[in-house]
Amino acid sequence: MTAESAAAGVLRRAICAASSGCSVARAPRRLQGDGHDHGHLLLRLELVAAAKSYFNDVQLKAQRPQSLLAATDQPQVQINRDTMARFRPEMRKFYYDAAKYDPHLDQLGVKFPQLSKQ
Repeated sequence: MTAESAAAGVLRRAICAASSGCSVARAPRRLQGDGHDHGHLLLRLELVAAAKSYFNDVQLKAQRPQSLLAATDQPQVQINRDTMARFRPEMRKFYYDAAKYDPHLDQLGVKFPQLSKQ
């Protein structure tokens, strides 16, 4: 059993345990590959859509996002000025040169598989 399938099993058992009268929480082996559908919220797309709509349209209706930045705030570029002055010449060899290379990966020397035969 992989860690991913074990985690999925734990999640399914937790959902089952939250449901009233679910016996699968007590018998976790029934969940392995038998297509056991409990009709839970997460398995019913119409309920997921309704929950999302309720959250956005009712619970968050009166709340508006508040920006942490003022309209007059400017980026603090002077903080990295010395670092950029030191490393910019080394970075120039990685700048994309469209006149020499078709895709950017060719310039970097990256080989990628051909999707069609030529």
